Amino acid sequence: MESNNKLIKNCMSALKLKGSSTNTLRGYERDLQAFFKVVDKDAIKITFKDINPYFLNLMEENKAPRTLARHMAAIRCFYKYLLRNEYIKVDPTVKLDSPKLPKRLPEYLTDEQIRQIIDAANCYRDKVIMMVLYTTGARLNEIFQLNRIDIDFKNKKVAVIGKGNKQDFVYLNNEALEMLQKYFDERTDTNPALFVNNKNERLGKRYIQKMVKECGEKVGITGVHPHLYRHSLASRMAMDGIQIQTIQEILRHSSISTTQLYAHLNNEKVRGDYDKVFEKK
Repeated sequence: MESNNKLIKNCMSALKLKGSSTNTLRGYERDLQAFFKVVDKDAIKITFKDINPYFLNLMEENKAPRTLARHMAAIRCFYKYLLRNEYIKVDPTVKLDSPKLPKRLPEYLTDEQIRQIIDAANCYRDKVIMMVLYTTGARLNEIFQLNRIDIDFKNKKVAVIGKGNKQDFVYLNNEALEMLQKYFDERTDTNPALFVNNKNERLGKRYIQKMVKECGEKVGITGVHPHLYRHSLASRMAMDGIQIQTIQEILRHSSISTTQLYAHLNNEKVRGDYDKVFEKK
């Protein structure tokens, strides 16, 4: 019989083959280790009666609903793996009730704020990175993996490897394309990576995270992170009256319920337009 640690490793390997992100794998493994530290039994012998008290205890510790949901997702994923690979015959997580998550409205930056942050960059390359983040709405991991060949100047789009290791496309506007072309023209190295450091090596994700944070702080905006550019693009489109279905396509959300978080911004514009009708003299 395989140990719990071995089963966890096997599950993580299977998820990696399916294209799960490094952050997801680390989070799931951490949550599973925490679970088995409390529920000290062989994984294949655990029942719903073992799992349910674990989550009741987390609730009593006032863990946030999103923390509970993340723990639950890890354990459910693990037992689906065990069931699929015939380690168990019954999934003990099927009776678990998911916590109700509060709908958090996404934070966003205005176009003016983004321009200020981009202008605060120390070098032209960093300005280009932030412009690409903003205009494409791409995720940090997608930007990190980009190569020069992925930029389609003619059709104004970029080939990205999205969630689930799936190839997809995002769009670029003329301003971003012009900035990329200038950046390419200034490059003298042969590295295929889209963005490189001073040693002509692919630029790391941590550098990009730190860079956008510091550029935000320079102009008095704290908590800036790469994903905020994605939220800002979606928010700007919603406030410009773009249909939610179109925003879903541009952000590549698998479910429109995720995109619906931006609908309130469109509703504010509708209300504003309504009021203007009756304010006319």
